[in-house]
Amino acid sequence: MAFFRTILLSLGLFLVGCEAEEKVLFDETPEAAAMNFFNAIYNTRDLNTAFKLSTPRMQRLLESYAAINNVQRHVINLMYDDVTLTLDTGNVRMRTQYADHMRITVILSGMYDGDKIDEVRRVHLVNDRNHWKVDKIDTDGLLGW
Repeated sequence: MAFFRTILLSLGLFLVGCEAEEKVLFDETPEAAAMNFFNAIYNTRDLNTAFKLSTPRMQRLLESYAAINNVQRHVINLMYDDVTLTLDTGNVRMRTQYADHMRITVILSGMYDGDKIDEVRRVHLVNDRNHWKVDKIDTDGLLGW
């Protein structure tokens, strides 16, 4: 009986240790990947999560700016103190199952230095082994689309 208790206790401690590991969801939909990426940059201010939701190309860019404020200012070209995120994907839900790349419009609305700012960014995502990752962000709105 003591043997089984020891095994159960060891298994329980192992499972608790595994749950304490940092979990990053590599989202299976482009919408969730884009939302989690921008949420990491603006709301949780977690550059590591944004890094894990990025392609190698975007990772190099994020790495070069090294801090969340620099990423907001130079990569996304938009600073916020408080932001609300909304996605506009159009009617493309059926095509994402077979797509290898996707473009999603992210609508950012919030406050910066006492001013209300509403902006739009177009995000390019690629499907990397069934995980969507941010590859590029257009900072000039919807020009060229």
